[in-house]
Amino acid sequence: MNLKRAALELQTRVRDLSASMPEEEARLSRMIRGRAALEAIRLQLERIARTQVEIRMADVMSARKIDEVLSDRQREHWEALQEDSRSSHR
Repeated sequence: MNLKRAALELQTRVRDLSASMPEEEARLSRMIRGRAALEAIRLQLERIARTQVEIRMADVMSARKIDEVLSDRQREHWEALQEDSRSSHR
């Protein structure tokens, strides 16, 4: 697998999964405001959590695929870029 393709697959997967999050969060808020049944709220929270897990797993899986094709020098550069990206999101 080439690096560009792996990165594109990650971007597409995360975009697709993330697209539903605002609506799912809004639905949860409406449920809470509307005093929906606790079990319904729990199910919605679990749906949101599953999507968050899927997003993180897509990231981990893609990172491992990318790691498989990198030389040691490229891997060091890739890890530095990832660390920079993570620290800028904190």
